[in-house]
Amino acid sequence: RVLFRSRKDLAAFESFKSREKQTLESIMASPEYSFAEGSYVELYQHHPRAHLLPTAVEYDKIDVDHAIDFYRQRLGNMSGMHFYFVGNINEDDFKKYVTTYIASMPGSKIDTKFKDIGMRPKPGVNEYKLNKGKEAKAMLTHYIFTDEKFDVQNVFLMNIVNEIVNNKI
Repeated sequence: RVLFRSRKDLAAFESFKSREKQTLESIMASPEYSFAEGSYVELYQHHPRAHLLPTAVEYDKIDVDHAIDFYRQRLGNMSGMHFYFVGNINEDDFKKYVTTYIASMPGSKIDTKFKDIGMRPKPGVNEYKLNKGKEAKAMLTHYIFTDEKFDVQNVFLMNIVNEIVNNKI
């Protein structure tokens, strides 16, 4: 039942936000992050959700009451949850624990619909350049989007092509 008990601890929440913002500041200072973030934003045509990491401003916008309500709503209902157990488990004890603890968890159908947010990659061949810092550096990223069916052989061949292109450059 611990799963369903959540408490509001503003001091812990503010400490979490502070630590996360410090970590973000450090990460975002690197040219590698700037390149990855910039190319991702460009690739997804400045879509509002096209960011690798949240910003410090986004952490400041978190409403702790809303977060707790969402947590209770989603984790207060085990519908759609999957449980995995690994290890050497006595089958009789296991059945007893499952029927006692998991079977007693609340669960009813909840509405979890997929929503297409319209985030699509920019078509065609695109180039993104970033000049940051003093030292010469190069970083190359390939994004390939296709309607091909997944095939292990195709993935292998694309990885080979990618290696050849990167080694040539």
